[in-house]
Amino acid sequence: MKYWTLISAALNRKRWRTVLTIGSLTIAFMLFGMLRSVAVAFTAEVDFEGDDRLIVMSKLSFTDPLPLSYRERIRAVEGVSHVAHREWFGGTYIDRENFFPKWPVPPEDWFEVYDGFRISEQEKRDFINTRTGMVAGKALADKFNWKVGDKIPIIGIYGQKKI
Repeated sequence: MKYWTLISAALNRKRWRTVLTIGSLTIAFMLFGMLRSVAVAFTAEVDFEGDDRLIVMSKLSFTDPLPLSYRERIRAVEGVSHVAHREWFGGTYIDRENFFPKWPVPPEDWFEVYDGFRISEQEKRDFINTRTGMVAGKALADKFNWKVGDKIPIIGIYGQKKI
């Protein structure tokens, strides 16, 4: 603390210069932090689950299925280990405002390709063995107050006739 009076006198002599100096240092560090985070975001190694998956779909729309005969052709491609298909189902739950995506899938194939589901082995077996079973995320189940074992009516939106 021997030099404190000298430092204090120099800082107080021209207060406006001191304020501008501290402000410019603050802005410089903020800019450095922001630009460094952008640089890290662009150069960091991206770690996505499923980055080794390839999705093949119709060129017309994701609602148009590919022929099932393509499964064997895709499986024959070098490097392909598993093939699973899904079908888009445009049904609704109770009314049209409750839309969420619904994808009927063959469960055995699906769990081989998408292994990131956090469900128990028993729940997985139950889903595979229940023809009308479904897997829903926690947020969706909480939104509609669904519990395991509930019957959830999904109403198709195509091909219905008023009787």
